[in-house]
Amino acid sequence: MFSSTQNLPTINDFESAHEWFTKTPKPVTRKGQWNDNQRPLKDTRSWHYRIEQGRGGEYYDVVLYTTAMARFYAPTPDGRRVMYTAHNSNTSKQFMRNVTRHSTLMHMDTTDNQTVAVPVSYKDSIYEDGHGFSASLWFDNSPHKRLVVEQSAHTPMYVHKVGKSDKETRNHIKALCEPYITLACLRMGDWRRDEYVNQDLIEPFRGGVNTLFSEREAIRRMTEGKELGQEFINAFMKLAEKVYDYEATKLYYKANYDSEKPVTEKVLADGLWRVIVRETYALKRKSAAWPLPQFMNIMAFPRTTATPFA
Repeated sequence: MFSSTQNLPTINDFESAHEWFTKTPKPVTRKGQWNDNQRPLKDTRSWHYRIEQGRGGEYYDVVLYTTAMARFYAPTPDGRRVMYTAHNSNTSKQFMRNVTRHSTLMHMDTTDNQTVAVPVSYKDSIYEDGHGFSASLWFDNSPHKRLVVEQSAHTPMYVHKVGKSDKETRNHIKALCEPYITLACLRMGDWRRDEYVNQDLIEPFRGGVNTLFSEREAIRRMTEGKELGQEFINAFMKLAEKVYDYEATKLYYKANYDSEKPVTEKVLADGLWRVIVRETYALKRKSAAWPLPQFMNIMAFPRTTATPFA
């Protein structure tokens, strides 16, 4: 169930956690679900929003249901430690934003005057006192609380690239498709006579050539090495004609409305292959995982492709 966390208190460091814990009395309920080290962040009925004191006051956990979303350790003369995790639910994201003030990707200034990426992923890799976290961060005692990279860690992050097995799969599937692509190229003469140039085909965000179920099924059978039969050959040829018109339209407008610039066999073959790749999961896989350095420069961190899964 999604519930609002906008009216919950902000608990984003040890001091605010300690203040809330000490000023909030332990709830007394008939169910007796509240322990001595727990305090509500909302009311006695909302056990799922709470703060827990650990090791006699050494740290505080800010807890959502059974997950400690953040842990704040008491400051020491050498600095302070903070731990975070994340979750992909709407309530968790709202809880992170409104209560603990952390996100799945933060940028922080370090003690050596760098600005680094601090990913807080949904995959925990650091476990302490019954809870898992994906980032353990140590800050100095300066007013800006700068990150001490040497004493910090986060869940390893990766980017995926095309590996050797992916290339072998691609070459195998391309060989299976080649006869049908060649057959489509042989029919270009008919399509050229009935060429349909329409600017709507290349509107931004349209996503390219639209495929019907029968055409996607033809691609699936083709890429799996199955016999197509005339029904699916006809469906693939219909798709090829749409790709031809799409490529003709692109060439027409790219050449400043020069209708004499024709679609070549290579242009059609490349266009068909792009549609096949788009509709075939095995051709989009990138199985080689490349580890990213811990606490990369924020400008170099690949925000959209970084993942905690190798």
